[in-house]
Amino acid sequence: MPSFDIIRKNTPKQSFRVKSVMGTFDLQTHNIEERFKGSFDLSNDWQIGVIVGNSGTGKTTIAKELFSNNYITNFNYKADNILDDMPSDK
Repeated sequence: MPSFDIIRKNTPKQSFRVKSVMGTFDLQTHNIEERFKGSFDLSNDWQIGVIVGNSGTGKTTIAKELFSNNYITNFNYKADNILDDMPSDK
Protein backbone atom coordinates (compact mmCIF):
# COMPACT_ATOMS: atom_id res chain seq x y z
CA MET A 1 0.00 0.00 0.00
CA PRO A 2 1.56 3.33 -1.05
CA SER A 3 2.15 5.88 1.68
CA PHE A 4 3.35 9.46 1.95
CA ASP A 5 5.00 11.70 4.52
CA ILE A 6 5.10 15.32 3.34
CA ILE A 7 6.57 18.10 5.48
CA ARG A 8 6.10 21.75 4.56
CA LYS A 9 8.00 24.47 6.42
CA ASN A 10 7.44 28.20 6.36
CA THR A 11 9.16 31.06 8.14
CA PRO A 12 6.84 34.08 8.20
CA LYS A 13 8.32 37.43 7.30
CA GLN A 14 8.31 39.71 10.32
CA SER A 15 6.29 42.64 8.95
CA PHE A 16 4.10 44.81 11.18
CA ARG A 17 0.92 43.08 9.98
CA VAL A 18 2.32 39.60 10.46
CA LYS A 19 3.48 40.43 13.99
CA SER A 20 0.08 41.96 14.78
CA VAL A 21 -1.91 38.92 13.61
CA MET A 22 0.49 36.43 15.17
CA GLY A 23 0.30 38.29 18.48
CA THR A 24 -3.49 38.64 18.39
CA PHE A 25 -4.00 34.90 17.92
CA ASP A 26 -1.01 33.84 20.05
CA LEU A 27 0.68 32.08 17.13
CA GLN A 28 4.32 31.09 17.03
CA THR A 29 6.52 33.58 15.26
CA HIS A 30 9.33 31.27 14.17
CA ASN A 31 9.28 28.26 11.83
CA ILE A 32 5.84 26.89 11.04
CA GLU A 33 5.76 23.22 10.05
CA GLU A 34 2.85 21.19 8.70
CA ARG A 35 3.01 17.44 8.19
CA PHE A 36 0.78 15.39 5.90
CA LYS A 37 1.11 11.68 6.52
CA GLY A 38 -1.05 8.84 5.29
CA SER A 39 -1.50 5.84 3.05
CA PHE A 40 -3.94 4.79 0.37
CA ASP A 41 -5.00 1.72 -1.56
CA LEU A 42 -4.46 2.43 -5.26
CA SER A 43 -5.38 -0.23 -7.80
CA ASN A 44 -3.30 -0.54 -10.97
CA ASP A 45 -6.19 0.22 -13.33
CA TRP A 46 -7.41 3.51 -11.84
CA GLN A 47 -8.20 6.46 -14.10
CA ILE A 48 -9.78 9.08 -11.85
CA GLY A 49 -8.91 9.76 -8.22
CA VAL A 50 -10.54 11.97 -5.63
CA ILE A 51 -8.89 13.49 -2.57
CA VAL A 52 -11.50 14.74 -0.13
CA GLY A 53 -11.30 16.73 3.09
CA ASN A 54 -12.11 20.00 4.77
CA SER A 55 -10.70 23.30 3.57
CA GLY A 56 -7.04 23.77 4.40
CA THR A 57 -6.32 20.13 5.23
CA GLY A 58 -3.66 19.59 2.55
CA LYS A 59 -5.56 18.10 -0.39
CA THR A 60 -3.75 20.23 -2.97
CA THR A 61 -0.38 19.68 -1.29
CA ILE A 62 -0.85 15.91 -1.38
CA ALA A 63 -2.07 15.93 -5.00
CA LYS A 64 0.83 18.07 -6.22
CA GLU A 65 3.42 16.04 -4.32
CA LEU A 66 2.20 12.57 -5.28
CA PHE A 67 0.75 13.16 -8.74
CA SER A 68 2.78 16.08 -10.11
CA ASN A 69 3.07 14.46 -13.56
CA ASN A 70 -0.71 14.10 -13.83
CA TYR A 71 -1.83 17.19 -11.92
CA ILE A 72 -4.06 19.39 -14.10
CA THR A 73 -3.66 23.09 -13.42
CA ASN A 74 -5.79 24.57 -16.18
CA PHE A 75 -7.98 23.72 -19.11
CA ASN A 76 -7.75 25.14 -22.61
CA TYR A 77 -11.33 25.91 -23.59
CA LYS A 78 -12.20 27.17 -27.06
CA ALA A 79 -15.81 28.09 -26.34
CA ASP A 80 -17.23 30.48 -23.76
CA ASN A 81 -18.51 27.59 -21.64
CA ILE A 82 -17.57 23.98 -20.98
CA LEU A 83 -20.75 22.54 -22.55
CA ASP A 84 -19.99 24.02 -25.96
CA ASP A 85 -16.47 22.59 -25.79
CA MET A 86 -17.73 19.01 -25.49
CA PRO A 87 -17.91 16.82 -28.60
CA SER A 88 -21.18 17.37 -30.49
CA ASP A 89 -21.61 13.67 -31.30
CA LYS A 90 -22.02 12.59 -27.67
